Amino acid sequence: MVIYFFRTASRWRDKIIILGEKEKQAALDYKICPEEKLEIHNHSIPIRSFLKKEDAQRELNLPQNKKIIGTIANFYPAKALHNLISAASQINNPGVIFGIIGDGPERTNYELQITNYQLQNKVVLLGEKEYAMRFLPAFDIFVLSSVKEGAPFTILEAMAANLPIIATDVGSVSEMLKEYPNKTIIPPADVNALVQAIQNKLYGSLRQERE
Repeated sequence: MVIYFFRTASRWRDKIIILGEKEKQAALDYKICPEEKLEIHNHSIPIRSFLKKEDAQRELNLPQNKKIIGTIANFYPAKALHNLISAASQINNPGVIFGIIGDGPERTNYELQITNYQLQNKVVLLGEKEYAMRFLPAFDIFVLSSVKEGAPFTILEAMAANLPIIATDVGSVSEMLKEYPNKTIIPPADVNALVQAIQNKLYGSLRQERE
């Protein structure tokens, strides 16, 4: 029914804006419209100044003597932050803190999960922040744990902040990160892969510091 609706509606459209090659291929596979009607739209982000690392951590009340694994996300099911919290429970490193900027309807569930895992000193829900991207330098690693996305601005922002990125292979994420050197792309909803990716990034950063 949904496919039929899109096919019908496309007849009256001169152009259909899509977010990447995956969406283009899906539209062609489902015969939504002729290929010449499909137009890929590449997002850009507004230029804003990042805070210095120490200032960002101080404003977020995060310790400066630990590695910060962080993300910016609305607390919606599609963002799958419960998988990030589950991964945090498996990272047995007292020198690591997980910080999540954002808020939303899943907050109570995440708070309960943090309490059940006894992660109150390890996973910090930082709340909504105006111009949240300014705080990205507070993080040592950026994680996108979503199970569904289009072309998330947070990936562009994390790239602009030059952060190591761990992201699930959803939407246009892999295309957005194609030329970005410091990234790890993992399957969505795979907590074990997320844990391994975080450990690998942590080990790599610690090794660079020693060198």
